[in-house]
Amino acid sequence: MTNVGTRSNRGKRERATDDENAFDGAIKQQNNLVKIDEGSISKLLMEIRDIEKTINNIIVQINNSLDDITKEKTLVNEQQTLKAPMKQKKVAMQINIILIYTNT
Repeated sequence: MTNVGTRSNRGKRERATDDENAFDGAIKQQNNLVKIDEGSISKLLMEIRDIEKTINNIIVQINNSLDDITKEKTLVNEQQTLKAPMKQKKVAMQINIILIYTNT
């Protein structure tokens, strides 16, 4: 009977060792997956940072273009403001010339 009991205990120990090995293997696999996920996440974060930099550069370019457009509009408005009195003077001179010719 002792032989049977010994075999039974040895079998249980072997199964327990097999279970522990399987469990250790599963943990190693899971750790490897976590490492892969961490690597993927790091790569994604780097790509996101690159995209953010690109977007910020585009925003700067847009703002610079808007500033240029605003400056151009300001210049055009100033030119029109300066031209208006000159046009009035020109028209006044033309009217005076017409009046002079009609009165003579």
